[in-house]
Amino acid sequence: MRTWRLLIDGPKSGKENMATDEAILIACREGRSASTLRLYEWNSATLSIGCFQKASTIIERSSEVNIPIVRRISGGRAVLHFDEITYSIVCAENEPLFDEGISGAYKTITVSLLSALREVGVNADMHTSYTKDHTSKKLSCFHSPSRYEIIIENRKLVGSAQRRFKRVFLQHGSILFGIDKELISKLFGNDAIFRMAWLNLFSAVEKCDFKAVLADKIQEGLNIQLIKDNISNDEIFLRDKLIKERYNNDAWNIYNIYTGLENADTARLL
Repeated sequence: MRTWRLLIDGPKSGKENMATDEAILIACREGRSASTLRLYEWNSATLSIGCFQKASTIIERSSEVNIPIVRRISGGRAVLHFDEITYSIVCAENEPLFDEGISGAYKTITVSLLSALREVGVNADMHTSYTKDHTSKKLSCFHSPSRYEIIIENRKLVGSAQRRFKRVFLQHGSILFGIDKELISKLFGNDAIFRMAWLNLFSAVEKCDFKAVLADKIQEGLNIQLIKDNISNDEIFLRDKLIKERYNNDAWNIYNIYTGLENADTARLL
């Protein structure tokens, strides 16, 4: 059984969260950190935008309601983060999960997420058909499910994205506990709420308890042993450098001038 690192973080800003995920990715790619499961939260409502998303409309709306934005290095459409648990998995090329490819790894991770949800009484399902509207002008990640995403009552419960490089990949996703209906409507339109689901509709589980269940089910599903640890000094240095050079910079967050990791193979757009 292979050993992975488990990081459990308290609420942080969007910039720090995205920079931390990327710092772990870089360190893992270069062999300086182990494959990692990270569970974290957000300290204020923040809009994240997909790496390749044309987002002038949603950026304008976020400014009108005074919501900070951050652009992810993963693909997909915008997500309003706040009342949620976010998971990220950084997997190195020497792991069996890496060899499953984009869809295979995505499906394997989804099975673990489903197992955790069902453990706390949420009878969710996996969306198995292909989504035909990846080119849709809809702004929200939660507008429609992609293949192998998690749904309940025909509504999307978990939104995820994977970015794959030659020697490492990152998959991260939002598990919603609740939503701000007024804010969702202002950002994504009045119909957006009816396409979304959130955990508090179906379970009274607390976030701290669900993190433990989630870590256990991912450990079981990936056949790994998770060892709780902290971010390394090397990753802290990388995180702070990324915040300064990228995530504090409008060139990246607004204008999508990409200065990220080289040699990207593929990105799953959700």
